[in-house]
Amino acid sequence: MQSGTLNTKSDVLTGGAFVIDMKSITCDDITDADYSKKLVGHLNSTDFFNVSEFPTANVKITKVLKLTNKPNTYNLTADLTIKGITKSITFPATFKATGNGFEGNAKITIDRKLWDIKYGSSNFFEGIGDKAIKNEIELNVNLASN
Repeated sequence: MQSGTLNTKSDVLTGGAFVIDMKSITCDDITDADYSKKLVGHLNSTDFFNVSEFPTANVKITKVLKLTNKPNTYNLTADLTIKGITKSITFPATFKATGNGFEGNAKITIDRKLWDIKYGSSNFFEGIGDKAIKNEIELNVNLASN
């Protein structure tokens, strides 16, 4: 994350927005350093996120629903802007106050096609077979302040 704010009232999340530094994309599950670097370079290219033209992505929380059946659990709706394209997303999240700060976590799954990320998608390239890349991208978000 590059910057952001979260709004609270009595330690309950009420909204917020943050900017994601797209140059900070990393690969944590490939142990071969050269292959990992090559993959990150490809993700930064015009085939995927076009980071040179769109160095940041933005998230603006537009709706907060605090769930009553689980403590510190929310359903959030937000506008997600990637590559200059804004789409509404809804996802579960946890948020809790910790002393003078907070901790927040979310696992967000998006359909990359909605943000014009077509590379390797069987929806756009017929006959791609087993070389197809999943359309779903999972984003793991962990925020903390103190």
